[in-house]
Amino acid sequence: MTDTINRQVLLVEKPAGKLGPEHFKLTDASLPEPKDGEALLRVRYISLDAANRAWMHGATYRA
Repeated sequence: MTDTINRQVLLVEKPAGKLGPEHFKLTDASLPEPKDGEALLRVRYISLDAANRAWMHGATYRA
């Protein structure tokens, strides 16, 4: 699996207003070696949903 690229989309800053490309960073990284009891999976599809915005700010309710 050494020829596989681990592409990452990282959140570099929590947006206070409108969400834009400046809040993210695209990187390529090496694949980690799975440890005992772990598995390495390939992601084929991802989904970006409106709820992702709320999750960036943690809990949005009061307990």
